[in-house]
Amino acid sequence: SHTYLISLYFDEQTNQWLSHLMKRISKKTGNDYMLAHQIPPHLTVAMLKSNDSTTLCEKLQDFATSLSSEKLTIASVGMFRTSVVFLQPVLNSYLSQLSLSIHHTFSKEQADNSRCVPYQWIPHISLAKHLSPKQQLDAISILQSEHFPRRIKVCNISLSKTKPYEDIMVISLS
Repeated sequence: SHTYLISLYFDEQTNQWLSHLMKRISKKTGNDYMLAHQIPPHLTVAMLKSNDSTTLCEKLQDFATSLSSEKLTIASVGMFRTSVVFLQPVLNSYLSQLSLSIHHTFSKEQADNSRCVPYQWIPHISLAKHLSPKQQLDAISILQSEHFPRRIKVCNISLSKTKPYEDIMVISLS
């Protein structure tokens, strides 16, 4: 079976800001994982395992009809296991509800190793991955001059496959 992600994408202004940060981090650290793998700025809300992307698409399309475009607040900079640097949005009611309802809708397809499980999920927008400890500090130093909190807008929900990262379906939210 394949691994799929359901992710949120943002407005054009936010995409430009996040892409610019990714490029600056890549230049300073020499780590271009995100750029080389063409991974766009995104916020993953579910990690699924399935052999049937068609069914996933149908379920997501159905699910997305009840979803609206919303604003999120980026509150802080974070890191995982010394190898990922990310921006952290506030877990507001929109994201909490989304997490619960996606988990419910795709309960059969949840990946075992998913970190997107309600009440365990840490919403994050990765800016760099597979960093060394030194690269991680360099990445964070770039983000120290950014101003938070910062408002961003969720505009799309997507189904993508991993390795390589590739969108299968992107649905725009009104």
